[in-house]
Amino acid sequence: MKQPLSPSHSPKKTHSPGIRLCLILGIILMSVGVGLYALLYMGLDREFYYNEKSFGKEVYREIFSLNHSHREAEPILQLGEEAFAFRGTEKEAEERFGLLSRYSLTEEGQATQTHTLDYINSHIEGDRGYVWVAYIQQIYDGEGKLLRGSGAEKARILSRWTVEKQKDTWVVTEIREAP
Repeated sequence: MKQPLSPSHSPKKTHSPGIRLCLILGIILMSVGVGLYALLYMGLDREFYYNEKSFGKEVYREIFSLNHSHREAEPILQLGEEAFAFRGTEKEAEERFGLLSRYSLTEEGQATQTHTLDYINSHIEGDRGYVWVAYIQQIYDGEGKLLRGSGAEKARILSRWTVEKQKDTWVVTEIREAP
């Protein structure tokens, strides 16, 4: 009578070199992806960690989620860029940009401004969602003297824009920033 082979004596399964190579490449690509994700979001957390208390932990952690919808956010970001670049009366700015008018040049004596507006993350489902942005804005008088500024190169202002589509147009319905 034949004795069954013990697990240590069972024949070894071998994989072809092509399968091994694919497995190794898959592991390497996953590791690189995880590493890039960690670097990107560790950098965000290092820059914005002090905002967690103002926004609350759950809301603040939205900036690290993987549910990006950058394409859907493009019209909202474009509207933001237009609001930053706008120069006119407060009434005109409010009619055109709604809550985003707060970034427009509407006060007497404001001659120029510089700004950056950077997309961080967004989540849009159907006709509602939010967009996280970071910005820097400096406003100058006619002589080039700085009147006021928000943010700096290493300390951008983090802002969460709640958005809603109304009559085929995106509208920012709430703006949240740390005080």
